[in-house]
Amino acid sequence: MMVLKMKMKNILLSLGIIIFIFILFFLYVNYPETNEPSISHYNLPLASSSISNIDIFPEIVDLNEQSIRILENNGFVVVSNPFNSKEDSVIRTYSTIDNNGLPVFITTDSMLHMYHLQYVETLKTVEEEQLYRALWETDKKLLEYSIEDYESSSGLMKEAARKNVAYFSVALAMLEPNEEQIFRGNDYNNNNKDSDEVREHSTPIDKMHLFTTSQASNYSFEIPEFVAEDVEAELVKINDKQISMSAIFNYNEDYSQYIPRGHYVRSEHLINYFKAMTWHGRMKMLLKSDLIECDDPETEAKIQTLSAALISSHMANDDQLMTEWERINGVISFMVGTSADLGIYEYINALNASLDEGETLEDLDTNELKMELRAYRNEGLSGKLVKSASDIVPSESISSTAGFRLLGQCHVVDSFILQSLVYPEVPDRHMPTALDVMAVMGSERAYEHLASQGELTDSVYKERLSELKHEMNNYNASKWNDNLYLSWLNSLRYLLNDHDPRYPVFMQTEAWKDKELNTALFSWTQLKHDTMLYAKQSSTVTGMHEQEKRELLPGYVEPVPEFYRQLSTMTRNTSAHLDEMGCLDKYSKKRLDNLDHILGTLETISNKELNNEELSSEEYSFIANFDQKLRSTVIYSDYFLDPSIKKTTLVADVHTDYINGLVLEEGTGYVDIILVAYELPSGEIVLGAGPVIQHYEFTRPASGRLTDEEWRTMLETEPPERPNWSSSFSFLQ
Repeated sequence: MMVLKMKMKNILLSLGIIIFIFILFFLYVNYPETNEPSISHYNLPLASSSISNIDIFPEIVDLNEQSIRILENNGFVVVSNPFNSKEDSVIRTYSTIDNNGLPVFITTDSMLHMYHLQYVETLKTVEEEQLYRALWETDKKLLEYSIEDYESSSGLMKEAARKNVAYFSVALAMLEPNEEQIFRGNDYNNNNKDSDEVREHSTPIDKMHLFTTSQASNYSFEIPEFVAEDVEAELVKINDKQISMSAIFNYNEDYSQYIPRGHYVRSEHLINYFKAMTWHGRMKMLLKSDLIECDDPETEAKIQTLSAALISSHMANDDQLMTEWERINGVISFMVGTSADLGIYEYINALNASLDEGETLEDLDTNELKMELRAYRNEGLSGKLVKSASDIVPSESISSTAGFRLLGQCHVVDSFILQSLVYPEVPDRHMPTALDVMAVMGSERAYEHLASQGELTDSVYKERLSELKHEMNNYNASKWNDNLYLSWLNSLRYLLNDHDPRYPVFMQTEAWKDKELNTALFSWTQLKHDTMLYAKQSSTVTGMHEQEKRELLPGYVEPVPEFYRQLSTMTRNTSAHLDEMGCLDKYSKKRLDNLDHILGTLETISNKELNNEELSSEEYSFIANFDQKLRSTVIYSDYFLDPSIKKTTLVADVHTDYINGLVLEEGTGYVDIILVAYELPSGEIVLGAGPVIQHYEFTRPASGRLTDEEWRTMLETEPPERPNWSSSFSFLQ
């Protein structure tokens, strides 16, 4: 009997366990995981009649049959701006949407544009107020050392010193203000530029872009007579903007690259700085004679190598001089990246290895120096100069373009991609496209568009594209955070990824992938525009009236929390690192702090939307008044910031095809309006409106590289065609 009771007890216990497991299984399969978003979805195609506020849009937006069809098929549509087809302000667009009683849809376009404004304004301020002076002091001191070298040496070393005197004289001549660049009216004390009193100064903005008389007196020098002829000849070539033989270095140079573009036309300081930095970034003192055209190329190459050795020696022995140079190099390395060219550090190390204790430069064997320098090589996509025993290659493999640059332009990954997908690596391809970069970064839509354009029929191109994509896939988080340039590119990858079923249905369409591709391309264009001075370019060698307010329905944030988190990290890093280097004024810091706060709020709202949670009244108010939030990121620069720098319309040449004499231009245009049907937690479907920015790609003669002003005129009069794949999401009249 006892045995029977024990058996019955065991049976009941087992039965209880089975029932408990069944209940757990039932709960598991019938309830969503708490850590997964539980957003509700409408189905596509969407009947426009199911949108609760569709009736107010025909009064404001011309929703014709075709745009309605795109909206119903995709859940969104991009239309020409109905308020101003030539609108170039994101903030004004949000104000207009709100003033017309439309729910606000906050776009990633707008946040990328606002980060661009912080990046370019901060860089511009550092360049004008710190780097210009640091560059002048560096060039001036090296000119003085070079004159001393010339007077105290003989033979090839004397000629090397003479070449340096000419080299630094050209740089200083471009930095030195001419009479037309000096404001002779009521002067003001630029040293107090950050004070509130000066910021309220009534001096017109065009006058403030000039040098003051006190500034001009600090930037003055005399060209030594014994190099005057060569210096003047070089300056003439720079002004002629053609490809011709350098009067100093005896190899061909593309002087069209010296045309000031981007934000560098905003002040006379920046115009001069652009030219001088282009000179230091492009002109090299060659190790080999392959490119040199003169009676004795081998001797000329030896002289140029000695010139580089002299400069490097002075840098190594003058701590203050090295500090000035490192100030410039440090800002550039953080904002853009490191140079892949041989420079100060590599030559100092090679000199130390080539000279025994007690020896001087007079004892230098340039062949031994070359043997040391040959061990430095470029790592491809990573863009690092490395040196180890395994990297040493035969001396004859030194590139014909290898040589010393004082401030070499940065090796940037996207330029390397473009360079790798044209001649000679892809023999039959001379001009790349921005889609190349996006495809390597992981955009399947970009890859599909390249296929539809016939690019993938070239097996060499297809294989090289695959190799580059594989190499980029190996980038880790540390690599993506090497500098702000890479971090900016990394933020775009969050837009190019496919969105899984957790996300709103309109974000899972091919049309949305095209829209995000357009967003990535316009932002990439802004990145190229802001960094064109420092980033090495690839090449193929050889006012509205406020309407009566309606009851406003809740707005919506484009829900990509990882993107906002990445952009927030970039913003904090920009502020922290520049502040640590002493390069951030209090107004720039305040703007960056405000942007970081906005991005943090957008991340929070995005996560709530993906979890189908009701937003708080404060969060809905944040969306509705987003224009006011964005103003906090620019208001601290309104007194001194040229309004044109805030425009969405800008252009950047990103590749030069020397075979056909063409450049590839990437342009951003006016602000279009995106209409998006999103579902609220209540199940109500609402149509909201937000800004998206146009992107263009076209070619031009290399001698006609466009400035922003010229591009804006072109947009007004004869804009190029938009990419045909944009028709999947837009109806643009």
